[in-house]
Amino acid sequence: MKPSAFAEVDTALWWLRQDAQARAELIIEPRSSARDALNDINASQIPAGRKHLNIWCKGGNFDVVIISAAFERHGLPIPWHYWRVRDMRTLQCLAQATGCSPARQTLKHHSLEDACYQAQVVAEIWQRHSDAFIEHC
Repeated sequence: MKPSAFAEVDTALWWLRQDAQARAELIIEPRSSARDALNDINASQIPAGRKHLNIWCKGGNFDVVIISAAFERHGLPIPWHYWRVRDMRTLQCLAQATGCSPARQTLKHHSLEDACYQAQVVAEIWQRHSDAFIEHC
């Protein structure tokens, strides 16, 4: 058995332990092709003049690496500069140290809900800390 087969079995077993609604997302049809989804991100989600765009992720060595590789594999430009990758775990750690910890009210391990929740957390923490900083200047 190839080493990658073990990872696939472990992943499948992990998904079997997740909420039924999250598991259902794995089999819902129709699905867009990866290329179409990446083009949709470029066309509808990325503002013109991407030089100022930060990309927030929960750990800079997983999701952003995978999506960057997907853009490259499909011959599409990565819509952010590598120095603009931000790790929300660092932001969460700083926020928790000051007593700010937004509660999760969405389904876990559902890609769209995870992304929306993470965006909400970054925006809320950023706003709280930016306002506090501005008031003391």
